[in-house]
Formats: sequence, structure tokens, C-alpha cells
Amino acid sequence: MRKYFLACFCINLAITAAAQEITGTRGEPILPEKGDWCLSFDAVPFIIYTGNVLNNSGSNSVRSEFPNGYENTLVLKKLKEDNRKLRIKMRIGITREKLDTIVVGLSSTSPEPSVTDSRIITRQNIAVGLGFQKSKGKGRLKGYKGLELLVKYSSKKTTYTYGDGPLTALVWTHTNTFGQGAGVTEFKEGNKVGLNLRYILGAEFFFAPKMSLSAEYSWGINYFVIGESKEVSEHWDFGSNKVKSTTKRMPRQPAFELDNFYDAASINLAFYF
Repeated sequence: MRKYFLACFCINLAITAAAQEITGTRGEPILPEKGDWCLSFDAVPFIIYTGNVLNNSGSNSVRSEFPNGYENTLVLKKLKEDNRKLRIKMRIGITREKLDTIVVGLSSTSPEPSVTDSRIITRQNIAVGLGFQKSKGKGRLKGYKGLELLVKYSSKKTTYTYGDGPLTALVWTHTNTFGQGAGVTEFKEGNKVGLNLRYILGAEFFFAPKMSLSAEYSWGINYFVIGESKEVSEHWDFGSNKVKSTTKRMPRQPAFELDNFYDAASINLAFYF
């Protein structure tokens, strides 16, 4: 009889401990509930920020432009059942990057003159997707798997400006500062449009009430079409004694991939509400 009561006590203690593990200090639920929405995004900038704050290093600004250099992918999830979620993914990335370089040594005069060459890169990366995931596991740690279909669009344009002024028949001073080829003024990659069907595997840990960190990996099929690319360069035309432009075009082409796909977010921070 004593062993029976001891066994019941141990079982009850284990159940109580398990219950305590998935509730907060005030009794609030740690795990999301049916009907909850989830907002998930890249946690890496915030982890870097926290580390920099603790060690008093740089890059710990709390201004609105932080984090800089991250093109975030937002994921909305709707908890349809206790272990099944609808996924809505969206990424809108528009960036503009300018780099100025001083070029010295354009002639044999002393002192050697210098000019500033510039490169401007503009990018667009847009993606929307729909899918589902199913979770498995007990307690705070959940594994999940799912399917996702994405529609993607991307473009990239690079322009170059030279500080040496107009070309002449006798003086060819255009440089190859950025490795673009002397005289190139613009290079536009073909717009990329594609469909991506992927299988997802991931793990999610709830460290606070309805807050989690997760990581996921995916494999799938990617079919896309790359539009026409073009390169514009200028040169001196001896016939007309003027600067003229030449446009080189590269034809449209389709492409197909079967590979793993790794998004920008290596660690995801999620809030359920």
C-alpha cells in the first residue's frame, strides 16, 4: 500500500511539474492556443544588438534604422488547431547602395590629379507565399514540418559615374575602378520571376509566454525566368568626333533548380497574440 501511494505521489508530482513547465510565473500559458496569430521575423540583429550592449561595443543603436543591412522576411502564422498552422510569408526588400572611390594617377603631370568615381546598386527582392506546418512534441520544444509555395520577383541595376568628365579623342581616362570594364555606365540584370515549392523542417522553443525562437531548413523545386539583361557603355566615335553609347543585350532565359533553400533568417523570433 505504501508503494502504491508513493507511486501515485510521484506520478502526480511529474504531472504537476509538466504543467508548471508550460505556464508562466503568473499562470499564463507558455504555448500558443487555437486561434492565435503569430508574427515571426529574423532574430539575428537583435541577438547581435544584445551582445553588443552587454560588452559595450558598437552597433548597439536603438534608432529606427537599426538593423541596417538586413532584408527581413516576415512570416504570419494562424494557429488553426493545437498542432497545425497556416503560414503566410512576405518579403519586401528595396535597397540602394552607393560607393565612392577616389582615383589618382590620371596623367603624368605632377602632382597627379584625382577624381571620384561612383557606383550605385539598387535592388528589389519581393516574395509572397502560402503554406502550412504541423508541429509535434511536448513541453516548450516543438518540432515541425510543412509545405510552402512562394512567388518571387527580384531585380538589380548598377550604374557607374566617372569623375573625369567627357571623353575626348586624344584622352581616354575612363577607369575600371570597380571591375566593371572601362566606359561601362550601366548594367541591368534581367528581372527574375519564379515559383518555389518547398518542404520545411524546423524546431521551435518557447522561452517565455507565447514567445519563441525557431530555426528551419527547406528543400524544394525552384522554377524561374530571367528577363533580358543589358549593359550600356560609352566610347569615343572618331567618325562623328563625339561620345557615343553602345548597348549590349543578353537574351531572356528560363532556369530550374532542385536544391535546399536557406532564407536570410537563420534564427527566428516569434510573438503569438
